[in-house]
Amino acid sequence: LSGRWSNIWIGYWYVFIGDRICNNWKLNISCLGTDPWFLSRIYISPYGVGLGHASRMLMLGEQVRELEYDVSFSSFGEATDFLRHNGFQCERVPPLELSWTSEGAFSIKKSIASIPYQFSNFSKQLNAEIRNIAGYRPDLVISDTRLSPLIISKVLQVPSVVILNQIRLLLSPSLRKIRI
Repeated sequence: LSGRWSNIWIGYWYVFIGDRICNNWKLNISCLGTDPWFLSRIYISPYGVGLGHASRMLMLGEQVRELEYDVSFSSFGEATDFLRHNGFQCERVPPLELSWTSEGAFSIKKSIASIPYQFSNFSKQLNAEIRNIAGYRPDLVISDTRLSPLIISKVLQVPSVVILNQIRLLLSPSLRKIRI
């Protein structure tokens, strides 16, 4: 793909597009089957705990904005204020956090114990995202490790991309077999 999208650098992450995994240095919108010249509004939704996800999506947002696309974000936690501080509109959604051990590993036990709270917040997050995405009417939704924007983009029939760095958290056995 030549043109506006060919030189966007987002780093080295796993990009899931439909049933395929693109393990690439560049996000190539042509993989979506969407003509990048008809994109004008992009909705980006990074995970809100810490600033790692928000930092890489900020980098993408800045480059997309330089190409004169309209960009809007949604997140939670410290990521919301970080993105706003860097000059972007960012809608705050209810938090949805995984539980971790004191050593920094994923805690299944703590995560299971928080299911009622997380289910409630996930429902609230879905409601917030349907308002945000339906109101903004993006041509593309980019999610960094968040499920609710992907579900809503599917419901609203908006093309979407998910970017993950925690590939081990995938639950689908068929995806676990893919070697990157």
